[in-house]
Amino acid sequence: MLPENSISRVIEYYLSNKKFADDALKAFNEFFGEQKLKPSLEEGAMAKFTEWFIYDFKLSNGKTPIEDYYEHNPYNISIINLQLYKELQDNVYSLFEIKKIDIGKGMNLLNIRNNKSYYVNEYAATLEAKEGLLLFGRLCFVNGHYELIGSDAYTFSAEMKDDLVKAFKGARLKITPKEIYQSFK
Repeated sequence: MLPENSISRVIEYYLSNKKFADDALKAFNEFFGEQKLKPSLEEGAMAKFTEWFIYDFKLSNGKTPIEDYYEHNPYNISIINLQLYKELQDNVYSLFEIKKIDIGKGMNLLNIRNNKSYYVNEYAATLEAKEGLLLFGRLCFVNGHYELIGSDAYTFSAEMKDDLVKAFKGARLKITPKEIYQSFK
Protein backbone atom coordinates (compact mmCIF):
# COMPACT_ATOMS: atom_id res chain seq x y z
CA MET A 1 0.00 0.00 0.00
CA LEU A 2 1.29 3.46 -0.87
CA PRO A 3 2.46 5.42 2.17
CA GLU A 4 -0.05 7.97 3.43
CA ASN A 5 0.20 11.41 1.78
CA SER A 6 2.73 10.23 -0.82
CA ILE A 7 0.56 11.42 -3.73
CA SER A 8 -1.17 14.35 -2.00
CA ARG A 9 2.29 15.81 -1.35
CA VAL A 10 2.96 15.86 -5.13
CA ILE A 11 -0.47 17.30 -5.93
CA GLU A 12 -0.05 20.03 -3.35
CA TYR A 13 3.40 20.97 -4.64
CA TYR A 14 2.34 21.37 -8.28
CA LEU A 15 -1.13 22.83 -7.83
CA SER A 16 -0.17 25.40 -5.18
CA ASN A 17 3.30 26.42 -6.39
CA LYS A 18 3.24 29.73 -8.32
CA LYS A 19 6.08 28.41 -10.48
CA PHE A 20 3.60 25.87 -11.97
CA ALA A 21 0.47 28.07 -12.03
CA ASP A 22 0.39 28.29 -15.85
CA ASP A 23 0.87 24.53 -16.15
CA ALA A 24 -1.91 23.88 -13.62
CA LEU A 25 -4.34 26.20 -15.43
CA LYS A 26 -3.47 24.68 -18.81
CA ALA A 27 -4.03 21.17 -17.39
CA PHE A 28 -7.32 22.19 -15.80
CA ASN A 29 -8.63 23.65 -19.05
CA GLU A 30 -7.39 20.66 -21.08
CA PHE A 31 -9.14 18.20 -18.77
CA PHE A 32 -12.40 20.04 -18.02
CA GLY A 33 -12.61 22.35 -21.02
CA GLU A 34 -12.96 26.10 -20.75
CA GLN A 35 -14.99 26.06 -17.54
CA LYS A 36 -13.22 29.01 -15.97
CA LEU A 37 -12.27 27.13 -12.83
CA LYS A 38 -15.75 25.63 -12.31
CA PRO A 39 -15.16 21.90 -12.62
CA SER A 40 -17.85 19.35 -13.23
CA LEU A 41 -19.88 18.45 -10.20
CA GLU A 42 -19.52 14.76 -11.03
CA GLU A 43 -18.43 12.93 -7.94
CA GLY A 44 -14.74 12.19 -8.16
CA ALA A 45 -14.05 14.54 -11.09
CA MET A 46 -11.25 16.36 -9.26
CA ALA A 47 -9.69 13.05 -8.19
CA LYS A 48 -9.69 11.89 -11.81
CA PHE A 49 -8.17 15.21 -12.83
CA THR A 50 -5.38 15.00 -10.26
CA GLU A 51 -4.57 11.41 -11.24
CA TRP A 52 -4.29 12.43 -14.89
CA PHE A 53 -2.32 15.56 -13.96
CA ILE A 54 0.23 13.66 -11.85
CA TYR A 55 0.85 10.72 -14.20
CA ASP A 56 -0.07 11.86 -17.73
CA PHE A 57 0.05 15.66 -18.12
CA LYS A 58 3.29 17.09 -19.44
CA LEU A 59 4.51 20.22 -17.68
CA SER A 60 6.07 22.99 -19.76
CA ASN A 61 9.45 21.34 -19.07
CA GLY A 62 8.28 18.18 -20.89
CA LYS A 63 8.01 16.01 -17.78
CA THR A 64 5.00 14.68 -15.91
CA PRO A 65 4.69 16.01 -12.36
CA ILE A 66 5.69 12.60 -10.93
CA GLU A 67 8.84 12.59 -13.11
CA ASP A 68 9.69 16.18 -12.20
CA TYR A 69 9.05 15.54 -8.51
CA TYR A 70 11.38 12.56 -8.50
CA GLU A 71 14.07 14.44 -10.41
CA HIS A 72 14.00 17.61 -8.29
CA ASN A 73 12.97 16.14 -4.91
CA PRO A 74 11.56 19.48 -3.69
CA TYR A 75 11.01 18.30 -0.10
CA ASN A 76 14.42 16.58 0.21
CA ILE A 77 12.94 13.15 0.78
CA SER A 78 15.43 10.44 1.70
CA ILE A 79 16.78 8.31 -1.16
CA ILE A 80 14.93 5.28 0.20
CA ASN A 81 11.57 7.09 0.26
CA LEU A 82 12.27 8.79 -3.07
CA GLN A 83 12.44 5.34 -4.71
CA LEU A 84 8.63 5.18 -4.53
CA TYR A 85 8.35 8.15 -6.91
CA LYS A 86 10.66 6.43 -9.36
CA GLU A 87 8.48 3.29 -9.25
CA LEU A 88 5.29 5.32 -9.72
CA GLN A 89 6.55 6.59 -13.07
CA ASP A 90 6.22 3.12 -14.60
CA ASN A 91 2.47 2.55 -14.53
CA VAL A 92 -0.27 1.21 -16.77
CA TYR A 93 -3.65 2.85 -17.30
CA SER A 94 -6.01 0.60 -19.21
CA LEU A 95 -9.27 -1.31 -19.35
CA PHE A 96 -9.10 -4.36 -17.08
CA GLU A 97 -11.40 -7.29 -16.43
CA ILE A 98 -11.57 -8.77 -12.93
CA LYS A 99 -10.90 -12.46 -13.42
CA LYS A 100 -10.58 -13.72 -9.84
CA ILE A 101 -11.02 -12.16 -6.39
CA ASP A 102 -9.33 -13.18 -3.15
CA ILE A 103 -11.51 -11.32 -0.63
CA GLY A 104 -9.43 -9.03 1.55
CA LYS A 105 -6.20 -9.84 -0.29
CA GLY A 106 -6.19 -9.07 -3.98
CA MET A 107 -7.45 -9.92 -7.42
CA ASN A 108 -6.36 -11.09 -10.83
CA LEU A 109 -6.88 -8.46 -13.51
CA LEU A 110 -6.63 -8.96 -17.26
CA ASN A 111 -5.55 -5.99 -19.35
CA ILE A 112 -8.09 -6.05 -22.19
CA ARG A 113 -5.81 -4.15 -24.55
CA ASN A 114 -2.93 -6.63 -24.52
CA ASN A 115 -4.23 -9.72 -22.64
CA LYS A 116 -1.57 -9.37 -19.92
CA SER A 117 -2.58 -10.62 -16.47
CA TYR A 118 -1.71 -8.96 -13.16
CA TYR A 119 -2.23 -9.98 -9.56
CA VAL A 120 -3.04 -6.79 -7.67
CA ASN A 121 -2.73 -6.47 -3.90
CA GLU A 122 -5.91 -4.76 -2.84
CA TYR A 123 -8.09 -4.90 0.24
CA ALA A 124 -11.04 -2.51 -0.01
CA ALA A 125 -11.90 -3.12 -3.67
CA THR A 126 -12.11 -6.88 -3.13
CA LEU A 127 -14.98 -6.35 -0.70
CA GLU A 128 -17.21 -4.82 -3.40
CA ALA A 129 -15.81 -6.12 -6.69
CA LYS A 130 -17.37 -8.90 -8.72
CA GLU A 131 -15.66 -11.27 -11.13
CA GLY A 132 -16.28 -10.21 -14.71
CA LEU A 133 -16.54 -6.51 -13.79
CA LEU A 134 -14.62 -4.19 -16.13
CA LEU A 135 -12.71 -1.17 -14.93
CA PHE A 136 -10.53 1.59 -16.23
CA GLY A 137 -7.71 1.91 -13.73
CA ARG A 138 -4.02 2.48 -13.18
CA LEU A 139 -1.64 -0.23 -12.00
CA CYS A 140 1.88 0.17 -10.74
CA PHE A 141 4.49 -2.24 -9.42
CA VAL A 142 5.48 -0.75 -6.06
CA ASN A 143 7.19 -2.28 -3.06
CA GLY A 144 7.44 -5.65 -4.78
CA HIS A 145 3.81 -6.06 -5.89
CA TYR A 146 1.15 -4.52 -8.16
CA GLU A 147 -1.33 -2.02 -6.74
CA LEU A 148 -4.21 -0.03 -8.12
CA ILE A 149 -3.12 3.57 -7.81
CA GLY A 150 -4.95 6.76 -8.66
CA SER A 151 -8.56 7.75 -8.24
CA ASP A 152 -11.59 5.51 -8.06
CA ALA A 153 -11.78 3.50 -11.24
CA TYR A 154 -14.61 3.74 -13.75
CA THR A 155 -16.41 0.38 -13.57
CA PHE A 156 -18.73 -1.35 -16.02
CA SER A 157 -20.80 -4.51 -15.87
CA ALA A 158 -19.79 -7.65 -17.75
CA GLU A 159 -22.64 -6.95 -20.21
CA MET A 160 -20.61 -3.98 -21.52
CA LYS A 161 -17.57 -6.14 -22.26
CA ASP A 162 -18.11 -6.67 -25.99
CA ASP A 163 -18.71 -2.97 -26.66
CA LEU A 164 -15.76 -1.83 -24.54
CA VAL A 165 -13.40 -4.45 -25.96
CA LYS A 166 -14.39 -3.43 -29.47
CA ALA A 167 -13.77 0.24 -28.67
CA PHE A 168 -10.52 -0.07 -26.74
CA LYS A 169 -8.71 -3.36 -27.43
CA GLY A 170 -6.96 -2.40 -30.64
CA ALA A 171 -7.06 1.35 -30.13
CA ARG A 172 -3.72 2.96 -30.78
CA LEU A 173 -4.52 6.10 -28.85
CA LYS A 174 -3.21 6.45 -25.35
CA ILE A 175 -5.99 5.99 -22.84
CA THR A 176 -5.84 8.20 -19.76
CA PRO A 177 -8.39 9.34 -17.18
CA LYS A 178 -8.90 12.47 -19.31
CA GLU A 179 -10.19 10.54 -22.33
CA ILE A 180 -12.37 8.31 -20.16
CA TYR A 181 -13.75 11.27 -18.17
CA GLN A 182 -14.54 13.16 -21.37
CA SER A 183 -16.16 10.07 -22.93
CA PHE A 184 -18.34 9.11 -19.97
CA LYS A 185 -19.16 12.37 -18.16
